[in-house]
Amino acid sequence: MAHAIPLQLPMVTDLDADALAAALRAGPGTIVKELEARIAEVARRPYGVAVGSPGAGLEVALRALSIGAGDEVILPALGSLEAADAVVRVGASPVFADVDPRTLVLSATAADSLVTDRTRAILAFSLLGDAGSLAELAHLCTKHEIPLVEDASDALGGEISGQPVGRFGRIAVFALTDERPVPASGATILVTHDDRLAARARGFREGSARLPHEVPPALGDLAERFGVDSPLDEFRAALATSRLGRLEEALERRRRRADAYVRRLSAHPDLILPAPRGDGGACWSRFCVRLSDRFGEHDRDEVLAGLRRHEVLASRGPLSAPSLPRHGHRVGHAAGAFPVSERAAARSICLPFFESITDREVDLVCQTLDLMIQRTTFRRE
Repeated sequence: MAHAIPLQLPMVTDLDADALAAALRAGPGTIVKELEARIAEVARRPYGVAVGSPGAGLEVALRALSIGAGDEVILPALGSLEAADAVVRVGASPVFADVDPRTLVLSATAADSLVTDRTRAILAFSLLGDAGSLAELAHLCTKHEIPLVEDASDALGGEISGQPVGRFGRIAVFALTDERPVPASGATILVTHDDRLAARARGFREGSARLPHEVPPALGDLAERFGVDSPLDEFRAALATSRLGRLEEALERRRRRADAYVRRLSAHPDLILPAPRGDGGACWSRFCVRLSDRFGEHDRDEVLAGLRRHEVLASRGPLSAPSLPRHGHRVGHAAGAFPVSERAAARSICLPFFESITDREVDLVCQTLDLMIQRTTFRRE
């Protein structure tokens, strides 16, 4: 083809350039505070706290909840590696649950079976825009009197049963990474309804909060200055604020692009397509398909290599089973412990997906994908 089709391509407008220029003249923290307020408004929460990266956002959320050594946090075995890393950084133990085979998100039933007297929180993702289990998980957390930490990054602007995503957890995290509808190079906003929790989150962001547990006496006053040291700069905040104003337009463009993929691929016998649940249309951050059960990880990687040879810059999906490569040894897990998560992670392919992708480019991606699957099938047989 004449040019490579990229995996992602954020839309840039003159409004973005104007916002960055305005950031040069703005007072310190002015635009960051505006972004905090606007993201909180989207989630219908009164408080927003900005940090500089998704991992820092999750860590700040856990520390603000006083989660630390000796505690357990339940999270799905399929999702962000950053979440499991954040749990470990605060000194707690990640407790993984396999995901629902249809939706690939944590179910309340799976989480309920893992709650112990050491459980201090459940951390759930709106994976690939599917926020359908959040209401049940919030109810479960109320029953056990533990907080729900909601990573709602994939579903900003979405609703479930009339409630906005980001409103279900005691604290919610929105990471504005560049594949999402409001791309801002990882700027991250925490939202909550709890003023004390928001104040603690700001303290950990700024290095002025106490550690949640006892510290060695030798640390002395250092405990007063503990934090993640990950502030959000005015320039990314300005970019995010500009693009947030086009959120509804971006979501609608992405829905049309996802519909084009679904029309083209829905009859393919060797593909499982995403079907996120949400009111008023799904929130698409990516378009990630899975190969059928007759394929494995090696086959998936062969299909990916073929796509790239034909200048279709697909990638492994954002789905990963974090328990095994980094943290499985902490809780005694081995390969095969989470069969649904592991199979999904091994067979997922993230196709080029962005607001300006054309119907012709979608057709080229789908034709090439079909050809690569046929070649892999031929080699196997």
